[in-house]
Amino acid sequence: MTHGGQVLTGAEVEEVVVEDGRAVGVRMALDGRIIRCSVVVSAAGLRNTELMCPTFAQHAEAPALKNLRDSNSGALLYVGLEGDAAALGLDAHNYWIYPRHDYEAAATAFEALSWEDITDPEVHGDWDLPVLFVCSMSARDPAQKERPSLVVFCPMAFDRWHCYEGSAPARRSKEYTELKEALADKMWTTVLKYFPKLQGHASSLGAGTPLSCEAFLHAPRGGIYGLDAAPARFALSAQAALRPKTPVSGLYLTGQDVLSCGVGGALESGVLTASAVLHRNLTADLLDVAQTMNKRDRTAAKAAKKAV
Repeated sequence: MTHGGQVLTGAEVEEVVVEDGRAVGVRMALDGRIIRCSVVVSAAGLRNTELMCPTFAQHAEAPALKNLRDSNSGALLYVGLEGDAAALGLDAHNYWIYPRHDYEAAATAFEALSWEDITDPEVHGDWDLPVLFVCSMSARDPAQKERPSLVVFCPMAFDRWHCYEGSAPARRSKEYTELKEALADKMWTTVLKYFPKLQGHASSLGAGTPLSCEAFLHAPRGGIYGLDAAPARFALSAQAALRPKTPVSGLYLTGQDVLSCGVGGALESGVLTASAVLHRNLTADLLDVAQTMNKRDRTAAKAAKKAV
């Protein structure tokens, strides 16, 4: 990379190495190799950072953080499509689909279903998912308009999947696979009701469950948004503890757990963490850059108007 950085893929970190109370690097899970550095920045979330750094875990046991819950888990569907995004009716919006008007009743009815009800073909068409989130990131990127894709998410309690824990993703039971496929089929048929132009254009369907998120993303209990965005998480005591600079010298946090869930929170947290590491207010710097650019654009517009 331009400034000498390096990106390692498939490189799981086993431990944040702390010597004399200071984070001095990370130990790799694959070969035990230690990569030393002056600053360690963890974007793995509060709970995963606890697991990797016992010294930090003592801080995370503080009352303000100990009882914070993990965010919702759910079933995911990744769809590869053939055709032009616009022709398929895809746009840059996020959609929340509620198949029934009474969400609370729909959610209660869904939670009451047994796994057998969901996988039984005789009742498969007689139940609804309470809500679906649908978005097409490719529809926001002109370079991907001819290779559109779709992500579909359905919130679902992690505890319902507890019986399938303990096995590797490639060795899940036949029952688990049938359940995942039944949910994926229901999610896709529901999407087609609202996006009928997608019918016949799916080139690939890939389904995931809360256990998938836990296995591949190390997301605690399959949570897709880190810590739960509940009132306790935004209490002053929790906010004072959830900051980039940790009590462990040289160890910093970044990501949505530092600020707020979602892309916006994760993005701004990077600015806050960089500010803490550099001891500089980068938010003010960015505002100055924006003002300079706006002033330049106004000057250019006035010059163009006079030229006409």
